[in-house]
Amino acid sequence: ADSVQAYVGPSVGANKPSRGDRAAIRHELLDLWDDGGVRTAADWHVRAVDALRDAAAPRLPDPEKLRLWRLRMDGGDVEEELVDWEGSLTRNRVGRNERILLAPRRLGLADVKAALHGDPALSVEPSASAGAIMPYLGPAGPDTAANLMSSVSDPKTSASSSEPLRKKFRRGRRGLGNLGNTCFMNSTLQCLAHTDALRDHFASGRFKEDLNVDNPLGTGGQLATEFASLMGQMWGDDDDAASGGGIYGSGGVVYPRQFKYTLGKHAEQFMGYDQHDSQELATYLLDALHEDTNRVRSKPYTPNREQEEGEDDDTAATKAWGLHRLREDSRVTDSFMGQYKSVVTCPDNDCGRVSTTFDPYMVLSVQIPGSTDKAVKYTYVPIDGGRPVRRETQIPVSCDVGALQRKIEGEVGVGAGDLCLVDIWSNEVYSYLDTKSCVDRIRDSDDVYAFQLESVSKIRAEAAKQEDAEPEVEDGVVCPEGFNWEMVLKKFVSSQQIIYTLMNPARASHEERLNFASKLDKFVDLCKSCFDAVNHDKPEDDDIQFGSFRTNGREDSDDERMSLAERSEMSSSFKNVNRPEDLANLVICAHMFRKAVGDMEKAKAAEFADGATIQVVLKPASSASSISERKLGGPLLLRVSPSLTVHGFRRILAARLSRALKVGRNTSAPGQNRDDASAVRPAGAPTPGEMVLSRIPMTYTRNRYPSYSSASRGRQIGSLDVTESARRVPAHPDDTEEKETVCRSVGNQGTVNLHWPRELASSHFDEHEWDRYEEALPKRNGAGGDKTVTVQDCIDKFCSKEQLDESEMWYCNRCRDHVRAWKQFHLYRAPPFLVIHLKRFSYSSSTHYRTKIDTLVDFPLEGLDLTEFVMCKKSVSPIYDCYAVSNHYGGLGGGHYTAYAKNNGAWCSFDDSSVNENVSDKDVVSNAAYVLYYKRRDDPIVDSGGGWGVNGTKGTVTAPEHDEMDIDSTGADSGRTNSPMESETIDNFAGTFC
Repeated sequence: ADSVQAYVGPSVGANKPSRGDRAAIRHELLDLWDDGGVRTAADWHVRAVDALRDAAAPRLPDPEKLRLWRLRMDGGDVEEELVDWEGSLTRNRVGRNERILLAPRRLGLADVKAALHGDPALSVEPSASAGAIMPYLGPAGPDTAANLMSSVSDPKTSASSSEPLRKKFRRGRRGLGNLGNTCFMNSTLQCLAHTDALRDHFASGRFKEDLNVDNPLGTGGQLATEFASLMGQMWGDDDDAASGGGIYGSGGVVYPRQFKYTLGKHAEQFMGYDQHDSQELATYLLDALHEDTNRVRSKPYTPNREQEEGEDDDTAATKAWGLHRLREDSRVTDSFMGQYKSVVTCPDNDCGRVSTTFDPYMVLSVQIPGSTDKAVKYTYVPIDGGRPVRRETQIPVSCDVGALQRKIEGEVGVGAGDLCLVDIWSNEVYSYLDTKSCVDRIRDSDDVYAFQLESVSKIRAEAAKQEDAEPEVEDGVVCPEGFNWEMVLKKFVSSQQIIYTLMNPARASHEERLNFASKLDKFVDLCKSCFDAVNHDKPEDDDIQFGSFRTNGREDSDDERMSLAERSEMSSSFKNVNRPEDLANLVICAHMFRKAVGDMEKAKAAEFADGATIQVVLKPASSASSISERKLGGPLLLRVSPSLTVHGFRRILAARLSRALKVGRNTSAPGQNRDDASAVRPAGAPTPGEMVLSRIPMTYTRNRYPSYSSASRGRQIGSLDVTESARRVPAHPDDTEEKETVCRSVGNQGTVNLHWPRELASSHFDEHEWDRYEEALPKRNGAGGDKTVTVQDCIDKFCSKEQLDESEMWYCNRCRDHVRAWKQFHLYRAPPFLVIHLKRFSYSSSTHYRTKIDTLVDFPLEGLDLTEFVMCKKSVSPIYDCYAVSNHYGGLGGGHYTAYAKNNGAWCSFDDSSVNENVSDKDVVSNAAYVLYYKRRDDPIVDSGGGWGVNGTKGTVTAPEHDEMDIDSTGADSGRTNSPMESETIDNFAGTFC
């Protein structure tokens, strides 16, 4: 600002300052403003009061006993208080030519307005100086000013002279003013303020005996000091509250400005005025208060201790607790610290490593059963041909499909990676579920199938066995060194472009290359029968050499056979084979071409080293093919070996379809049942099911997803043509087409269509049996209603065994690898004050998915019995009563925190500055409950005399004789006594836990 004007009332000066005095004050404040040391409203407040005191008001009270108010320019009425002490004047919306009033802190808005009404001093026109900000120390009226300013130094007189200020209220029922998105802080502070052991320890000042200002993990004692001051304001009488600089008005509202400033100073995440989480603040605040009052001045090194083999739980837990107490020892840990048992097991059965530790906790974070889980219904199809089973499983919504697949594999008892999850629609695979996608994307209407596949190890073994069983074909043809067979072959074909196409793996299929090789072999055989195929000028011994052929004993006359030139002229695919030398070169080219085709297929086979997953769709034979045509039943999913032939594929299908094939009930041999047929069937003969499958034409498509177009039914695979409906000749294993490999033709996630002839489907396939499945769904409670979730259910889920996700794998020092270990928690020791955090906000690190859970969790306000969960039951009974609840209303984008707390035996609602005393027990238990605060009934800290009231006397401040008080009561300061706190060792303290 360019200039500052100050007007001092008669309460601090004999008369209104003259023009020269005002100029001097203005000059003093101008220097103050421009010296660069003022950054926030709080700085300006302190420095302005000091300057006014030095210039014209030596009896001006200290800054903490005054408050800043913004004055309106039209008539001098009070507009609002400046509350953002950490922000600049600009952030407090104080601009140029504005006026600020300094008034006693004890006065509320109504009192200040009443005192200022009609005061002529405040109607002075603003200075002509540009950008003036005018602090008024007032009020300046002859009557009201003296009363107002004297009230700062004599609170009894001011209280007795202003009847509206006489209010009565109960201790601890003061609201906390919202400083801007600080409802999360107010909610947590109200809950901790009603934790009697913690509140009394700090409000009484006894915490100073343990104050550890040199702890590098603490705040130098600053946060503990501010917390103690705040507890005194919230639970002390009005004189204590006013002196702390926090009371606003006569309603008993505290503005925790200095606490907020100190909190943001030492915890950057809470700096500013963004919304935060009340549980995160509670966790940090308890830890910071503990470090500020840690009785251990120099923390020794302590190793991470695991339970030794043969060591009982009590011994291991006591030793672990003793090591922990060597570093952490404070009244906060005495009140809130518990201990749980953690068991981590390596999933490798050959390893069997088990790590058991006993770790401390101050906040028990538990999941809400069913809230973060998704119920996924699926149909499991076994590989043995049995009926499918309809099942259901629960999995967290933050998991991916890979975790769902692993859980289903464990439920049905199949090996890892031996399941394939798909979404079925219209009896065909609609999509293969991506293992990296979130399970929350699976809709309730999706028809999920889990097909058991052949194990990868078995597929690899079959492929290796087949490769060893195929000997190298030796036809006696030797390719001379330097012989460019591709260039030579191009001279013998009608179009050279066909060689370029066939030798390009991306432009020609394996079937096209095999077809060309078959044509070439047939042409070579025809050429060998020509009369001039053998060079008669060479001796007979040279017939085995290059370019020579025998006639294999054939003695046909030359007149009955064609010449090479005539044979070439008759062929539409080959040419220029006119001499025996040309035929010899063509034989070498045919040999090398087949060898090249085999090499290309071997290179391509590496793509399907683990087999290929193929869908089988059952359709009635028709002239059209589309996804809308009727299917005979649900599909099949198979994992096939890269060496599996079409005929071998038919045999596998016969086994998988066996329960729906009506062979034995309707066979070509009347009166012969299935057992009789198998009894008389010779070894190696096809089964009745295989005979049925050998009469079914098949086509395939390589696309991954079903086609919505009926333009094409796919390519033929096998020797049967789907268009030749009249043909009933079964496919034979020796057919060339039946020897083709399915894996390389169809590819991974391709589709094979079985086109059942209608009469064959009607007589040999039972559609009803094929679509039948078994039910194994969990039973619902009542008439379909869900079970009410209780806090005991949440703790039970916390203690349940679960497998770690891939994002949090555990390092096994025996396997020397990170593994998805099994973990399980057990509550071992229960603290005197138990803080239960209900995880209502879920987040997935893999999918970045966030959600708010509004499930109602029923929790008892009295008698929470944790006996069944707590392992250590020595000397104490883990039965708790609720005394405070932190609530969250709204969603993720925005919300609001409030608190319920039990004050003097009655539940009160704390909504920032608003306090409602008319709260019933049923209102406390709601779906907004977020953090629950429980106190153990046999709390040793309070019962043993460790609690301290705000007046310094033993006991709590909520004693009946102190419930009602006037705001002008001075309290019992003169009678304060400070008894020494009883020291506690690790051993006897550990005995108070269980």
